[in-house]
Amino acid sequence: MDVGTLGRSLQYSLRSIAVSSDMRAFAGNFIALQAARHRADYEPAAEFSPSAALDFIASAEIAFGRTDPDEQADVLALVLSNPRA
Repeated sequence: MDVGTLGRSLQYSLRSIAVSSDMRAFAGNFIALQAARHRADYEPAAEFSPSAALDFIASAEIAFGRTDPDEQADVLALVLSNPRA
């Protein structure tokens, strides 16, 4: 997620024209975590060690922990309330 500037509807919802680089890092880590989960669920040959799984989770948690709490709340509220987000 390299784009920092939000579309108009998201700018309105988040009352901001951009998300922080920390939130973009979290989004990238979350996408990687989802992709790994999808592989684990649907590709029989995919293998992940427990430590690899924990690394994916830790990366997302660390990136999320670096974001501003107000930005966390705004983005999570938007994701939970908007099925297209």
